[in-house]
Amino acid sequence: MTAPRGAQPPQFLVDVLRERDITFREYVELCLYHPGEGYYTGGSGSRLRHSDYITSPAISPLFGWALGRLAREVAQHAKDETVAIVDVGCGDGALIGSIAASCGVGPRYIGIDRSLSFVPASLRDGNRITFSTSLDAIPPDALTFVVSNELFDAIPYSRVVRRTDGLRELGVTLADGRLEWCELAAPSELDDYFVRHGVELRVGQFADVTPRWGAAYGELCERIARGLVVTFDLPWARSPSRSVRRSGPPGSDGARQFRRSRARRGRSRLFDARLHPPGTIPPVDWNY
Repeated sequence: MTAPRGAQPPQFLVDVLRERDITFREYVELCLYHPGEGYYTGGSGSRLRHSDYITSPAISPLFGWALGRLAREVAQHAKDETVAIVDVGCGDGALIGSIAASCGVGPRYIGIDRSLSFVPASLRDGNRITFSTSLDAIPPDALTFVVSNELFDAIPYSRVVRRTDGLRELGVTLADGRLEWCELAAPSELDDYFVRHGVELRVGQFADVTPRWGAAYGELCERIARGLVVTFDLPWARSPSRSVRRSGPPGSDGARQFRRSRARRGRSRLFDARLHPPGTIPPVDWNY
């Protein structure tokens, strides 16, 4: 969606950057969720998203079948309440459709996502699955089985660097028609995140953080009176300092070496100075 070095960035991004510089988190938000242009909400690249991860239901029906089997076990614990099976971040509805096919009649099937533009009419217009853009679709008193497959991996994240005068948040600016990095004042929530986790960045040290995912997970859990939440994501149950860059700004030799080392370990890709489209965020800190 964004342009390689020397190419013209998309017009909608140019229009935004002509008004002001944006934070890197805002840039990721636009890359993923801009109406009509975002990776998950429109544009030709969006239809390739099934190749992102091995748990994609487009690769094999086995994943949906296994989750359907687990959902049936959860449903057996129902008393007099409704059973709801919910896919949060349902994409094109393939996974919740596969689970519904495996479980059969009885439970209420619900698919929730920020955009439902890729849900085919055959699923959206049927009576078996309810699709919504709001967590309000989850019945408040149901026995609920929730699946979130790579959901938190798609929450926009912030990139920061410690300078002698404090924490700075990296942003994106337009220079001679090209996308370039810039530095902006970091909001207090980013400083608080590192203090809360006991992580102190050295001067010149970069880090990628997602402090807002905890609130999203909390909101999801608050909607469930009784049930089970199954989350597939990039776990990291230790310190968020492992998502810290040890040396070098984006595009430097140190950053390139860091990208190569993560690639060898099969971890997520990082942006480089050309601001290529996002891959995945840093591992989710489950101690949040």
